[in-house]
Amino acid sequence: MATRSLMTWSGEMTVGEGTLDAEHREVIRLINVLDAVAPNGSRADVETALANLATFVVKHFHDEESFMTRHRYSRIALHQELHDDFTAKVQSFLQRLQVEDHTRLVREILDFLVFWWTDHILEADKAYAVEANA
Repeated sequence: MATRSLMTWSGEMTVGEGTLDAEHREVIRLINVLDAVAPNGSRADVETALANLATFVVKHFHDEESFMTRHRYSRIALHQELHDDFTAKVQSFLQRLQVEDHTRLVREILDFLVFWWTDHILEADKAYAVEANA
């Protein structure tokens, strides 16, 4: 029986920079880890999976912003705001996990992550990729 994945990588998500594409794949993998833990995992399991994702994303955002700086991306400030907003939202989820029912909250978290990352990669990240390759 094949394991289902909440999110899957597609070629459409490629930004044309190997490190960043690999990091996007890792973000998707970590979202799928959280999804796999969600149905039967304890609050601690959910917190650990989300914290691992948050830690990796900080590294990814740093790498991505460094790439944009090197390529003099014209909309880097807006892109950094998107990153900052995402980081704040995940920190909010981590705080809420301390006091709310994790079995309910994890659905909200996963819905947010899937929507945000799909939109971010296909829209915001593709924009810097187009400009960097122009």
